[in-house]
Amino acid sequence: MAHDDDKRKHPRSLGEVIRIVLERRRKWLPTSFYLLLATPIVLVLGARMGHLQEDPRRFFIILSLMFLFFGVVFHRALMDVFDLIRRNVLGTRDLYKDTFDGDFKGEHKVDQDSAPDEPHS
Repeated sequence: MAHDDDKRKHPRSLGEVIRIVLERRRKWLPTSFYLLLATPIVLVLGARMGHLQEDPRRFFIILSLMFLFFGVVFHRALMDVFDLIRRNVLGTRDLYKDTFDGDFKGEHKVDQDSAPDEPHS
């Protein structure tokens, strides 16, 4: 058993540990999560735009990059919302099918023998 521990490669630095953890997390975290983490950084870096009034070209480039970044964030957020809606609809449909024994159209079949008597008028 001690031999198995010796064969396993142990990370040598903090950078390797972070890289291993990020590789494991990337499998189940969506892209929008990382974009959400990057948003405060972009906002802090974009706060310097007030000091760029004397250079309109640099101001335009930074503003364009910020619009591009937030456009990507908005697109990914919409894609995640549509994915959640799709999963919810499919889950609701599957639940409905399981609940009503696969009779999804809502047609209720009544046997003539078990049908209630019609009231006499």
